Amino acid sequence: MNFGGFLYSMDIALRILKAKYQDDIEDMFVDLPQLKKSCGEFITEVWDSVKPVTMMELMDSKSSIFVNTREENIGDKRRTLFRFLPLSLMYENAEVVDERVVVTKQLDGVIENVYRLKRLSVKKVLPEVKQPEFNGKKVTWMYAVEVTDTHTGKKYHLRVPADEPFCKKGSYNAAAAVAWTCYVRIPVNYIESITRQGEVHSFKIKPECVGKPWHNEAYHMSESNYFTLLNQQA
Repeated sequence: MNFGGFLYSMDIALRILKAKYQDDIEDMFVDLPQLKKSCGEFITEVWDSVKPVTMMELMDSKSSIFVNTREENIGDKRRTLFRFLPLSLMYENAEVVDERVVVTKQLDGVIENVYRLKRLSVKKVLPEVKQPEFNGKKVTWMYAVEVTDTHTGKKYHLRVPADEPFCKKGSYNAAAAVAWTCYVRIPVNYIESITRQGEVHSFKIKPECVGKPWHNEAYHMSESNYFTLLNQQA
């Protein structure tokens, strides 16, 4: 089975798919219809017994994931898997640098949101990169904010940049990180309310602002504006 140009045995491929889709086997078949067509019955039979790959295995160049992989290709193979797999796998046991509880008024009542800002050492995740840099600057940490689905309890992670103020020591702010993920061109005073479904935001525009011009460039929502306007989550 092929992921990102690298071939995997069936047992390893199924473990990678299990890490991505967990119990959502039907979602997997929707995304990969050729898989259902070629061996869907077999996969369905064994799915419950498949153990997902772990972060520890992904970081271990000697794990079964990298069997028969040339040493110079291990880094590319690892990065390909990180792009394919959910951030939750990478950040599940990452260091929590900030935790915030935000209470918001919702259409169906009041909800208490718990957000966690987490970080991972770049060298730990990508050991083959000796001096990690981004835009000419040395990068030491990678950050993501953990958000919990208020209805299902499922946790997911959203990547945030290390150079934002809320990712700086002394000013860590998980709530501000969540607000930052809302990126829009709509002037904030035009917005009546915000709905979030996973990583997707929808906006209800005030009737008197419908048809009015938006900003030419998008901006990241501030913490205060975001949580004042957020009134529905899924």
